[in-house]
Parts: sequence; C-alpha cells; structure tokens
Amino acid sequence: MTDNPKLNKVLIVEDSESVAYALAHNVERVLHLEPIVADTFATARTALTKVWSETLVAILDLSLPDAPNGEVVDFVLETNIPVVVLTGTLNESMRDQLLAKNIVDYVIKQSPSEVNYVIQLIHRMQLNPKIKILVVDDSKTIRASVRTMLETHRYQVFEAGDGEEALTVLEENSGIVLVLTDYNMPNMDGIQLISKIREKYTRSELSIIGLSSANSHSISINFLKMGANDFLNRPYPREEFYLRITQNIEYIEYVRKVEDQANKDSLTELYNRKYLFEMGGKLFSNARRGSLKLTTIMVDIDFFKHVNDTYGHLAGDIAIKHIATILKRSFRSGDVVARYGGEEFCMICVNLDEQDAVILCERIREEVDASSFNYGGNPISVTVSIGLSTKRFNKFSDMLASADQALYRAKRSGRNQVKAA
Repeated sequence: MTDNPKLNKVLIVEDSESVAYALAHNVERVLHLEPIVADTFATARTALTKVWSETLVAILDLSLPDAPNGEVVDFVLETNIPVVVLTGTLNESMRDQLLAKNIVDYVIKQSPSEVNYVIQLIHRMQLNPKIKILVVDDSKTIRASVRTMLETHRYQVFEAGDGEEALTVLEENSGIVLVLTDYNMPNMDGIQLISKIREKYTRSELSIIGLSSANSHSISINFLKMGANDFLNRPYPREEFYLRITQNIEYIEYVRKVEDQANKDSLTELYNRKYLFEMGGKLFSNARRGSLKLTTIMVDIDFFKHVNDTYGHLAGDIAIKHIATILKRSFRSGDVVARYGGEEFCMICVNLDEQDAVILCERIREEVDASSFNYGGNPISVTVSIGLSTKRFNKFSDMLASADQALYRAKRSGRNQVKAA
C-alpha cells in the first residue's frame, strides 16, 4: 500500500456533539486533514458516497441512534477504508468481535485523553505508507496473516520464506526499517538471520522483532542476545502486536530525528558542515581506493550582502532557503548536499564526470537566474556562481579547496557562471 496525497479526509461518525467536535478540531488543527462529521448512520452513508476515495481513515461510534449494533462499522469496512471504533463500553466478547473485523483499533470513550490517542493513530496512518516492513516465515499462511494485519495499518510489506531469502530482500529493497522473523526456518533460521543482519545494520538503524510459538525462554533470550530489539511469543494479542510494531518504529524514527538535528542545518534542512566533512571524508577514502569517483561542487549566492542590506536579514534567509530548495531537488539521493556556511553550499557527487557535472551546474545556474522568491509582496531574484572539481588529491580538504578556487574564478570573471577546476 503506497502513500496517496488524495487521502486528505477523516470521516467522523459520532452522536456525541462534544466528542465529535474535539476529534474534528484536532484532526484539522494538528493533522491538517479535513474532518467529515456525521451523527447518524444515514448521514454517514450519504457523506461517504461523496468522499470515500479521499478518506484516509474513519472514526466510528459503535452505537448510533439508527445503528445500535455496529452496522456503520461493517458498512465502512466494505469500502476498504481503515476503521477506528469508538465505544462507551467493551467486554471480552465485543472486543473479540471487533478485532475479528480487522479494524485498526478500538478506543473506549472514558476520558478526554482518548481523543489524543485517536489523533496519534490517525497520524500513524499518515506516516505508515512510507514505512517498509519485512516478514520472514516459512509458513505462507502465517506470512499472509501478518501481512493483512500490517496492511490494515497501511504499512508497506515485504515477505521472505527463510533467512537467506530475507537477506536478498533487504539487499534489493532499501529503506526497510523493521524485520519480523520466525525462529524455526529451513536454510537459515531466525537466530542466524539476525546475526547476519547485525553485521550490516545496528539496532538503531533497523529494528528486529523475533517471533516463535515454542514455549521456551531460551529462544527469546537468544533472539535478544543475538541482536533482536524485541520478541513476541505466539499466539499474541492483536493489540500487543500493533503496540510492539509502533514502539519499534517510533524508536527508529526518534533516533533518526536526533541524528537529523545533529547533521542538518536548521534553516535549510540540508546537511551541515560537520556532516559534510564526516561523510565527505568517508566517500573520499572510498575514492582513494578506486571504488568510486567524486565530484565536488561549490555554490555561492552573488551579492548576498546587497540582499541583506536592502531587504533585511529575513529576506536573506528566504534567499538561502530558495537556493537550498533548488539544490535539493537537483541532486541524487546518494549525493551529499550541504550548507557550507552563510550563503555558500557544497555538494559531493558520486560517479559524476566533469562534462555531466558542468551540464548539471549550468542547469542549476539557469534555474536560479530565471526564478525569484517573494518577500513582502515583492519578487526578488538572485544569481549564483558555481565552481566544481573532479581532480584527485591526497586530502579531502584539498578537493574542497580546488572547487572553492574554481568558484573564486567564477566570481572574479563576473559572477552568475560556472567554472571547473
């Protein structure tokens, strides 16, 4: 299941005016989605005929004046829209019946804090289509069951029948953040798989949850000692399964957020100078071993002081962000795009020869020259000078200096141009 920008509405069917208002208010204010509110089954059916293709998730009261036995839940589930059920009471029988319907979750309306939980659930439904999960089990039936549960929460799901196949899937599909693996499998079991995965990925880069139906404490201990982040013993409650999945994914997201804060420039969200030297140094070492070729590009905004002096420093910040946006979309995901300092940017490109680099830089220069940004209702234009180097040196700093010298030549030659070292 992939992300769909058209899914920008949340259907809220609730006969309590205060609960409906609280949900709708937070859906709009916190999640920036459009709430579609109905207070009866009849009005919900009418609303859904108009917005079903744009509805991300439905929040449904289990008992409505014209549908006291959960009829609205069955109706919405038939449209394949994910459902969160609201209920005033819940016993074990009702719980089992609801979970059998493959709903996202249920929420008991006992306190205002439950609204926050629903909003968190919806937010995850926004994020999950970008989350990749690998399910490893030699049983097709179990894989299908786990896939169904994960896809109910809109995750992207990959499958493998044993450890060897799982390693191939990981190699061929970048960005998998969670692996669910059984213990007992042919060719390579779960413990061996985790050992292989941990040779390449740390616990903070890729989470692993071990699964087993064997009633043995040693299996869970071995999973965790070998490098699993978590363990679930079958059969597990459906709610616990989802909670463990969410906790492990949010752990990865938290680590990445911390790393981004350390490695990203706060104004532009490009990499910062510290990260540039760290990653650039690693790429340079690989280039020295002959495994790849590097091109270094330096970009500087022309007459930037004039922008600050004429319009103010806020306009200068907008100019920097404007150039950063153009640079971000102009380079490949494997390239390092960084704010070097002030109004200067630096890019480290892998396996880009000089001719292609010059063409790319000219295209960037022309795009900047033809564009403008708005400040105070007025369009403001800037230009950039660009220097690049594909030469090999003994130090990464010397390669940066070479591109910087080419940039200096572009400045001295009249600005708004590209020079190669």
